[in-house]
Amino acid sequence: MTTRKLSIILFICFTQIACQKIHHTEIIALSDEQYPDNPDIEFRSEQYNKIKYSNIRFIPEEGEYNFSIELVDQNNIEHKLILANIDLNEFIPTVPSWIRQDEYLTKIGLINQEWNRQQVSFDRKFKGLKVAGNEFEEKSLSRIDIARNCLSSFKWEVILYANENGTELPYYHGWFDFPQDFYISLFEKKNNDDFGNFETHLTNWVDPENEIVNFPLLRTIKETKKVFFQNLNNKLYPNEEERKKKAKNILVPKVYNKIQDFLTDSTTFATFTDEGLYDTKDPRRTELGRLAIVDSILVSSISSPNGQNDHLSEIRIFFTHHQDSIKTELILGGINFNDLPRLLEEDLNRGWQNSMGIANHTFYASYEETIAHSSSKSPYYAMLTDQYQNWLDSHKIGIDGPLMFLDKRNPKILHILILSFERHSFVGHFKISLDTVPK
Repeated sequence: MTTRKLSIILFICFTQIACQKIHHTEIIALSDEQYPDNPDIEFRSEQYNKIKYSNIRFIPEEGEYNFSIELVDQNNIEHKLILANIDLNEFIPTVPSWIRQDEYLTKIGLINQEWNRQQVSFDRKFKGLKVAGNEFEEKSLSRIDIARNCLSSFKWEVILYANENGTELPYYHGWFDFPQDFYISLFEKKNNDDFGNFETHLTNWVDPENEIVNFPLLRTIKETKKVFFQNLNNKLYPNEEERKKKAKNILVPKVYNKIQDFLTDSTTFATFTDEGLYDTKDPRRTELGRLAIVDSILVSSISSPNGQNDHLSEIRIFFTHHQDSIKTELILGGINFNDLPRLLEEDLNRGWQNSMGIANHTFYASYEETIAHSSSKSPYYAMLTDQYQNWLDSHKIGIDGPLMFLDKRNPKILHILILSFERHSFVGHFKISLDTVPK
């Protein structure tokens, strides 16, 4: 018997984990010279990018989707940061089983989950978090965020935060390409479908066709009412939180005093480039003139195919372009108003926000929230359509999704805001009374 044959015979996988591969890839941080339009420049730790990491590794654990994530420093083997036993399942786009029968809904569902940011946070108290080899991190690390950005299945980020004088500030931001074979295996396992069927959309941002949306497959309408609404587009929003950081990426209008100033086709923002960076030298055009005139708002009580039908609603907002008769509809559904936060209007930037699509996770959520709200069971949907119910690419129009909250002074008042492309600004703000909506 040859040595080669003997080695084959002796190679036995005693456990599933023993047979799985450790995946790793380079992680890079950028200087201010390399990334001059970084929105964090004025809102970050003094230690920003002074701490270095060179690679990120995914080490298999028990469970199909469970891995430990390690940030390592090739120049200091003692310096590492570990998130142990992380379930990657909810990082991978999927659609609920009830829409699988519709090929088009499945396609735009997967595409919109990939085309929108999902940033998941792990705070310092997370039991699987370990940090070693750096005194500043051991003392000051407060949070780790892993982000799947909106550009490609394989474009990911990691952001580390420190608590400095009571304020949480980023001190490290790294970009990495998720190992492609690893990602594809996770996607195909979760979706029981060939990644190649969606690859051009998920990796190269190729638009799907504009086809009629099969809304009856997403929900059943129980009752619908046309509601009175207050249009607050003639006011400006509080320039705080994410809006404050990203204001410099608003290219046109140069001066704005109210939301209505954004509602023209001349509005442009900094593009989010292929590498996951904002670039003010590459203006992103919009069609926000479509949202300039608000005609009416309908609210419906609905039931979802997921069987969890307590107090779910759909909001349908009808718009007309300010220069012609082009009609646009914004449909937001599968939402329980009782779950929304109660906020003062001046704190509206902290409202519940989500992206356009089907069963999407929110832009920003804790790991615990992410695991608890599975995209395979979510009743949520958000779409832009023309007047004939044909799907429209919200990114081309210039919006990212809704932000909603209940008024703390009067919880019967619902605020509905529309986030612009990349959440640079708001491009709509309306108030309705919940006393007037179907129960």
